[in-house]
Amino acid sequence: MRNIKASSLLAIILSSASHGFAADAPWQERWVFGYAGASGNSPVASSEKGLEGIYEFDSGWYVNAIYNVSKEKSGGTDNNASNLNTTAIGGGYSFNLTSNTKGQIGYMYQDSSVQNVEMGGVRVGTYRDLHIYGNGPVVRLVYKLNPALTADLLVARFSYNTGVTNTNSRVGLSYEIQSNFFGRIDFHSIDRSDWNSTRWGIGLGYRF
Repeated sequence: MRNIKASSLLAIILSSASHGFAADAPWQERWVFGYAGASGNSPVASSEKGLEGIYEFDSGWYVNAIYNVSKEKSGGTDNNASNLNTTAIGGGYSFNLTSNTKGQIGYMYQDSSVQNVEMGGVRVGTYRDLHIYGNGPVVRLVYKLNPALTADLLVARFSYNTGVTNTNSRVGLSYEIQSNFFGRIDFHSIDRSDWNSTRWGIGLGYRF
């Protein structure tokens, strides 16, 4: 349901701006972005921060990387908080759909370490730190609403060594503040049959 809502929101944005701007083609994404944010409806709220970057070659092939640090803000009922450090590396092919719209099809590998931290009192139970890794396909749509404003929608499907498969979706909006510098806000959802988590992030980036 959350994936449908995100897709519908982006479709409305794209439709309303479809005659507003025609970007020069071809165009490449080459940027790095630092952000901070927080989880939404997870059982225990967490703080989020990280870096993301992408480099698209003139040929259309691209590489991208993400580093994210997630720290639960409390230990919950068992006084155990989880800190999650995640590195993701991916790549694929980018192609122009119209003069102001591009698509990306790629693949990404994620590697995460989970550290359990006693917080809020005496920890109840026995906890083991974990190493979680997974991979899967990624599809992304990018649209220039005008010379300064860009919207994008990403959907990915990751299978992990723990036996679970997550559907990740993200909708974002980037605004060019001044030459090469931009601000960005985005919303994430992670879904599977028995669990859901959302988070938001906001930050600054540099285009090169």
